[in-house]
Amino acid sequence: MRGFLFTISFTLLFLLFLQFSVFYANAERERLAASGNAMAVRNENAIAADIAGDYEKLLVLDYSIERGVGNKLGLVVEGKLPVEWNVDNAASAYAAFVEESYANERNANINIELSPNGGAELEPIGLRHYYEGGGAVSIIEGNANEYNISLNVNDSCGECANGGSWEWAAEGVFIETEIYANGTRVGIGGSTGGYVDPATTNTLILAFDGGGSLSLSIGGSPAKVSVEIAGASADCRLAAYGIGSGEEARLVLPINVSVGDSGFEGLVLEKK
Repeated sequence: MRGFLFTISFTLLFLLFLQFSVFYANAERERLAASGNAMAVRNENAIAADIAGDYEKLLVLDYSIERGVGNKLGLVVEGKLPVEWNVDNAASAYAAFVEESYANERNANINIELSPNGGAELEPIGLRHYYEGGGAVSIIEGNANEYNISLNVNDSCGECANGGSWEWAAEGVFIETEIYANGTRVGIGGSTGGYVDPATTNTLILAFDGGGSLSLSIGGSPAKVSVEIAGASADCRLAAYGIGSGEEARLVLPINVSVGDSGFEGLVLEKK
């Protein structure tokens, strides 16, 4: 009888031990799988952040979000104009590099879908900066009620007479200009800021002594500011301001990236 009870007890303990071993093995397998998935997600997020940083450098200008009093929200673009290379061509070459060499280096399957003209967009109010002509023209537009345009050109322009047409208005979109030609501030129609009617395109055209030129225009609905500098260079700060709702703002590059099983629709540069 004792032998029988011993055998039964040993069998029950063995089965219990076996059941525990199977449970532990399954739990460990699930833990390792979850850990592997988490590591894969972190790796994919790191790759996307890497691409976002490189792509911003490729666009030459630096982007940032600016918050003001109340819900005032601004997209700020800073750097040197004109850009040093054709942005469209450089973006295409970069995408090919990422999908081939960089993907091999990171042992990942990466695909990039580019938006033409580059640039960045401030969500949720829809302020956007982009290029035309491969980077020859820099444009900032969207649901803005105020613009600040700062240009410090490395050339002089004599009397700096406007070769375009500009009329200040009693109301409309507010624009403040800080334009310097070789250290001398240039006014537009006797003023450096005020309202313009966005239904009318206003243009400032300056011819510089060194043979270069500047063209600044604002107009359209929504109002669009475009800057083109040829034969000279300028340190610039272009800013567009609108009214947000108080929710989080995101500065997004208009490119879609897939890394493995993860998709990133628009790469976020900054949140504020």
